Amino acid sequence: MGDAQLETSPDTEIVIHVNKLKEGWDVTNLYTIVPLRASASDILTEQTLGRGLRLPYGKRTGVEVVDTLTVIAHDRFDAVIQKAQEEDSIVQIKEIRLGGGGDVPEEKRKVISVAPTYQTALTGPELGNQIDEAPTEFIYQRPEERQIARQTIELVENHYAPRVRHTAQELQAPDIVDSIVKDIQTATSDAQGTLDVIADALDIKAIVERTTQAIVANTIEIPEIVVIPDRQVHFWFEDFDLIRLDQITFQPVDDDILLRELGSDEKRIIERGQDGAQEGRMENYIVRHLIAKPEIDYETHAELLYKLSSQVIDRLTTYLPDDRAVENVALAHGERLATFIFEQMKEHLKQTQTSFQVHKRRAFTPLRPQQFAVSEEKVLPLSQAASPLMTTKSHVFRGGKKTPYPLHKFDSDPERRFACLIDSDLENTVLRWMKPGPNQFQIEYAPGRPYLPDFVLETSDQFIIAEIKADNELTDDDVKIKAAAARQWADHANSLKAEGERKDWLYLLLPASRITDSATFAGLTALSL
Repeated sequence: MGDAQLETSPDTEIVIHVNKLKEGWDVTNLYTIVPLRASASDILTEQTLGRGLRLPYGKRTGVEVVDTLTVIAHDRFDAVIQKAQEEDSIVQIKEIRLGGGGDVPEEKRKVISVAPTYQTALTGPELGNQIDEAPTEFIYQRPEERQIARQTIELVENHYAPRVRHTAQELQAPDIVDSIVKDIQTATSDAQGTLDVIADALDIKAIVERTTQAIVANTIEIPEIVVIPDRQVHFWFEDFDLIRLDQITFQPVDDDILLRELGSDEKRIIERGQDGAQEGRMENYIVRHLIAKPEIDYETHAELLYKLSSQVIDRLTTYLPDDRAVENVALAHGERLATFIFEQMKEHLKQTQTSFQVHKRRAFTPLRPQQFAVSEEKVLPLSQAASPLMTTKSHVFRGGKKTPYPLHKFDSDPERRFACLIDSDLENTVLRWMKPGPNQFQIEYAPGRPYLPDFVLETSDQFIIAEIKADNELTDDDVKIKAAAARQWADHANSLKAEGERKDWLYLLLPASRITDSATFAGLTALSL
């Protein structure tokens, strides 16, 4: 049923939807919102409220039931309502300030594609991507030469890099160079119908040799590693009894519904009727929240779920006066009671034992352009800190002698300081470094959740993955899980190292407080956690 039908149909009183009220919904005769679960974000909650705040006739009618939106609040909605009295609330008339320090700054931002410096030098500037940075010294001036270099890079990325078995230096082998030249000659001949003019004017092989040499000299060889289980993995929860039940002390909540006018702050009470929908079993008030968790399969664990929920209901009966009070608590606090059960279920999670096959799909992944949102007013030299430091994330930093990219973004100033340190490494240990972009690593710290490290470096004898964290974050579970995943990836990379690959991979977790102007890379390596 379309929006217009919902507006005019006399038979429609209740609409059940899944995130329909976030955008594209134009129904204005919406009077009550009953969220059945917490919204995923404050923005989604505000969008939902904003749709409901549309007046049916475009203005207030003076009829209270027509002009009123009622929201049955819980959790996130309650937090949004608490903010409704603030100046920037969605129910307040907003004043938007333009210019410096205002809601809409004067600075103009644009998204640019930042190619590695050697690619720009070979293929020329990309129109629309110029910003205030050091000029690139272009190798080729003629469009035809730049086109050959561009074709070489595309052929390496799409066809020849996947064939490399050990190291990127294989791209410079005479047979590989000759094969690339032949591919370019064929493509050029097909496009122009004749090869005579371009063959006389250009030395295609020289351009291919110089381009592949630049690729090899600037690439940090990050292998593409795939981990596959030998057989299907099954998960289940073993049978057990709940402990710490004495910690459950929830009390009944008031059955009345409190109405609060956001404009006038007026409050009214509506008593709940006794003929509302009820569950046939007390345990259902808890089980319905448990089966909503993606980790739990109801068909497999139904017996255990009802057993544990029954233990919780038994606990409620020990201190509550009657069944009505027990039902009240199970209904009002069912989700928290389900969480209490689930936390203990996780301690009894089991899985089939299986081994894994580890494969190296590619010896290395070619560097690709990275996308940045850039404001010319917020481009700084790598050696200059943002002011204040908390705005580091909104700046772009240019420069660096040992990095293939001319521009960089950092999440914190310690990251920027680390980049400066390894770029000007006094011991000359670091050969090259970069901030990796999306898809340059395939590290998962949880199923379907990728981990992108802060830095990747190549030294004279190692490849290094480096992560910079504030001292108070070093013991966070999330940080430790990601570090374990990165170290496992490094172990796999080292175990798959073939003949001719001489450097091992290492993971470093570095405390931000130790990255000072007097620090050395060797000293930091010794401090890694």
